[in-house]
Amino acid sequence: MATMQKEEYKDRLRSQFDTALLDREEMEPDWMSTVRQRAMDAFEGQGFPTTRMEDWRYFNLSPLWQNSYSFQPVLNFNELAVKRNDLFGMNSACRMVFVNGRFSRELSSKDIMPKNLTVLPLSEAYSSHKESISSFLHNEAVWGENSLRSLNTAFMQDGALISIPDGMIVEEPIWLVFMAIPAERLESYQPRILVIAGENSQMTLIESHVAYKNGEYWSNPMVQLHAKQGAVIDHYKIQMESPHATHTSHYHSLLERDVHFTATSLSFGGGMVRNDIQTELKGEGIECTLNGLYMADERRLVDHHTSIDHQMPRCVSHELYKGIINGHATAVFNGKVYVREDAQKTDAKQTNQNLLLSADATVNTKPQLEIFADDVRCTHGATVGQLNEDELFYLRSRGISKEEGKKLLIWAFASDIIGRIKVDSLRYPLQERVFQQFNAGYIK
Repeated sequence: MATMQKEEYKDRLRSQFDTALLDREEMEPDWMSTVRQRAMDAFEGQGFPTTRMEDWRYFNLSPLWQNSYSFQPVLNFNELAVKRNDLFGMNSACRMVFVNGRFSRELSSKDIMPKNLTVLPLSEAYSSHKESISSFLHNEAVWGENSLRSLNTAFMQDGALISIPDGMIVEEPIWLVFMAIPAERLESYQPRILVIAGENSQMTLIESHVAYKNGEYWSNPMVQLHAKQGAVIDHYKIQMESPHATHTSHYHSLLERDVHFTATSLSFGGGMVRNDIQTELKGEGIECTLNGLYMADERRLVDHHTSIDHQMPRCVSHELYKGIINGHATAVFNGKVYVREDAQKTDAKQTNQNLLLSADATVNTKPQLEIFADDVRCTHGATVGQLNEDELFYLRSRGISKEEGKKLLIWAFASDIIGRIKVDSLRYPLQERVFQQFNAGYIK
């Protein structure tokens, strides 16, 4: 029965793909249609990941193919009805908003971009920036071995192209907002973000995923980033989607010599959340930092899989992910650090810390090191624990209630990540978001 359902789903998916390809014929170049076709063939050859696969053993995707999702979302909504507080990052000077995977000019900022800085929706950039886009999308080594990445490539509706010239310092953060407005039918959104950071350039990118209503949908975004020599990149991803949503994201970054790269993942929403982060250190002197904070309650599932690939000497990587788990929720962390034979003088540190607030919460953590060089300094570790009773007793002895004491201790745990955020207009709302969850009964 399950096999038949999968085959029926693949047939429905192929039918949707063929229809979408015809609809896009006049809007996209021929080479893009070829890429989409190859991606669809790759997905059909692999199918959905299953729990029999080691990397997916805790993340069951069967509801996605058992239900009939539409990959051609509707855009039937009133943009003027969207309030400012519905968009996380509404006040950013450089803001691009995507609704159900497609660019919304009305909700995006109208400010003039700095000269030579390219920030465009993909739907408008195919002709003017063909070389940049095709170099990403033709790189089948990045998306071809992962069926969900292939699916994104086949069906991507829209997204952003960001290109920073050599030596440019972008003063204001570039803020990409992906808003879901669920329809009556089940829909899937497939946005793509392509980023090129020129030599010695600097930029801050903020990517937020939010829901206008608490409906059921599936978001499957993908980011590809190429940072050239000496670039400084800060990337923040905030995920605050519907509690009924499935979110499976993919991030591939390629870093050249002397790049300073920081990626921070903050997950506060969604029913089933999966973040795959893959980083290649392809030059010497790179400093790479991956940070993350995730909060899950009720029966939510949040899963992080990270990979840092040290390919050249004298690079540094730091990774710190923290989780706060309550109710019957489940958290998964699987972090891999590869140190190849040529990557001598590598300094890598990986840490995963989890705080369980209920007896029914579950954490599965698996930090890993694979080292093929002999002159390195690498450490990794994981902790899973509860609130410290001695610390809580100390606070209560100072006149602080038990509930407020718990909030203080949990905030101290979470602030280690939030306090590292350099953008004030992002850090302060996130602090409020954490406190809102506290006050909504997250802590009992």
